[in-house]
Amino acid sequence: MQVKATGNQLSILAFDPVRAQTMTASFRETSGLTSMQEGYYRDLRAVGEQSGAGGLDVTVNTWQCTTLVGWFVIDRQFYFQGSLTIIDLRFELRCGGFGAPLRGQIHWAESGA
Repeated sequence: MQVKATGNQLSILAFDPVRAQTMTASFRETSGLTSMQEGYYRDLRAVGEQSGAGGLDVTVNTWQCTTLVGWFVIDRQFYFQGSLTIIDLRFELRCGGFGAPLRGQIHWAESGA
C-alpha cells in the first residue's frame, strides 16, 4: 500500500497480489485549505470536477465511476516531521448519485509508526 499526502490531496494505491485486485483513490480537501484536516466532507464530486467543496475518486481494478456523488471522513491522521504517518478514513460513493454505494475504509500506518 502506498499513501501520499501532497498539500490538500491524499492519494492511495492498494494492491492485493493474492486476489489480483488494485484500488486507487484520491481524496481532495476543501478549496483554500493547504493540508488535509480531520472531519466529514459531504456532497462531493469527482476530483477532476471544479468544486470548492473538495472531491474524491476511487477505482477498483477496471471499475471506475465518471459522475460520482459521495462523501469521506478523515477519522484520524498523524504527521511526524511534516510527513503523514497514520491515516484512518471512510468513504462512500454512488455512480451518478444512484444505485448501490461503494463503501470503503482505509487504515494505514507507515511501517514503524
